[in-house]
Amino acid sequence: MAAKEPGPPAPEPEKPAVIVDPPKPVGVKVAEPPAEPPKPVEEPKKEEKKEPEKPKVEVKKETPKAPVKPAPKPAAEKAPEPPTPVEPQAAVKQPETMSGPVKMLIACVAGIFGLLIIASAMNTKNYYLVPADKAVEIWQGSFSPKGKKLIMSVPGATIAEPVLSVYTKKEALIPAFDYYIKKAEALSETKEQPDFEAIKSNLYKAIHYAPSTLHQKDAKSRLHKIDCIFLIYKAEVAAGKGSLEGYESAINDLNQAKTLGLEGTQKALVDEKLDKIIKAKAALIEKTGTPAKDAAPKKQHLAKPKAH
Repeated sequence: MAAKEPGPPAPEPEKPAVIVDPPKPVGVKVAEPPAEPPKPVEEPKKEEKKEPEKPKVEVKKETPKAPVKPAPKPAAEKAPEPPTPVEPQAAVKQPETMSGPVKMLIACVAGIFGLLIIASAMNTKNYYLVPADKAVEIWQGSFSPKGKKLIMSVPGATIAEPVLSVYTKKEALIPAFDYYIKKAEALSETKEQPDFEAIKSNLYKAIHYAPSTLHQKDAKSRLHKIDCIFLIYKAEVAAGKGSLEGYESAINDLNQAKTLGLEGTQKALVDEKLDKIIKAKAALIEKTGTPAKDAAPKKQHLAKPKAH
């Protein structure tokens, strides 16, 4: 093939013309274009609530169920107790102030009662001696302003002169004390065997009516003497048997008599009888060869002798 001949050269692209801005005048400010007015804020559109789509109900075929047993009946519940009625609170009354005359009246009544109590207490310290048929009655004031009660009637007693309207305890009880002391002395001075029980009973009554501690001490001393006489009497009866047991019983009685706080001739009498019985016991042991028993004093209650 023959070679192609080169064509004419391609035309050169045209250059854009240079545009020269005209010179700006010095010191003249270029006016800025006016600002655009602010656009009104659009309120957010409320979203429309869409109703939830209802789920499609699928119809299922029911399977046959097993027969259900009836549930047991629940136990009968107790009826609730009725509520206790609430009592309305009573209105609190303010204490009424007492007037002056009422206070004075209450004070007078309290004072009268106080005086009555004092007078009643003081009346118990008053004693009265009243003559009766061959006797003297001893009365003591009771717990009342003018009341009194009978203590005892002393047979054969007389009221010493001068006769007083009111006596002290010491003055009024002397007739009763003397009466029981004399009665005990008369029973102990009998020639026959004395009634120790009756004697001691009268001495106990004398101690009860003793008007002072000295009179009481005198009555107790007489009581100890009667106890000593009774123990000596018991020792003589036991030693009179002439046996070892009798001598030991007699020694115990005499040792008990020595504990009564004897004095004078009565103490000497007990010591003499005790020494005599101890010697008689030793002679009996030497004669019979019987071993001696412990003859220590034993604490024992005094036997009450029988009245003949």
